[in-house]
Amino acid sequence: MKKNILITGANGMLATYLSKTLDSKYSIRYLTRKANKENEYRWDIKNNYIDPDALKEIDTIVHLAGASIADKRWTNARKHEIISSRVDGAKLILNELKKQNLSVDSFISASAVGILVE
Repeated sequence: MKKNILITGANGMLATYLSKTLDSKYSIRYLTRKANKENEYRWDIKNNYIDPDALKEIDTIVHLAGASIADKRWTNARKHEIISSRVDGAKLILNELKKQNLSVDSFISASAVGILVE
């Protein structure tokens, strides 16, 4: 049986590449603001909501969601928004895991501006 991986930031470049790389060996699920596919689950960080079914039977979480670092000038407010968008998402996931008394084998959180594909 394939292990289950949950990826946040599914529309980002890194998540897209990672998904293609892992798809043949793992069952991939996504947390997204608009869940349209069977393997997509909705979450809303600002309203502290995550679909409770998203975390069931998950082995690994790869947290890539966050405000884009290239969209706007890095003012102090923008820096705060960039950090908060990542930290608040991770806290939401952690709180939901605790609420459901679930655990995962690993939690990976990363940000990237690019990826080299050879």
